[in-house]
Amino acid sequence: MLCAVQFDMEGTLIKVMKPQSFPSGFVKREFVVRTDEMYPQEIVFQLFKDKISLIDEFEMNEQLKVSFNIRGSQWEGRFFTNLQVCSNIHSPLDRGDGPQTLLPSRFADQEL
Repeated sequence: MLCAVQFDMEGTLIKVMKPQSFPSGFVKREFVVRTDEMYPQEIVFQLFKDKISLIDEFEMNEQLKVSFNIRGSQWEGRFFTNLQVCSNIHSPLDRGDGPQTLLPSRFADQEL
């Protein structure tokens, strides 16, 4: 899924949760990024389906730039808002060979 409206946020990776599977076959994984500002915020992002391994490349306390979209839904009278990673997570820091970009497998063979 490509994002219709995409947002970017930079911060420090502080927690990666284990994948969660549901009886319907749905799989999700969450991770937390702390913003680098005067009053830091700890923001939870969600990865779904085939994207749950995108975060595995990174270590705790590593700087990240996350591209995400805002998704809203309603279930049984309750409303939910999710920050869903849409296309990539990368390090804004130079790792020697330039920033690393992680893309879903459908983009793996395409040049950026």
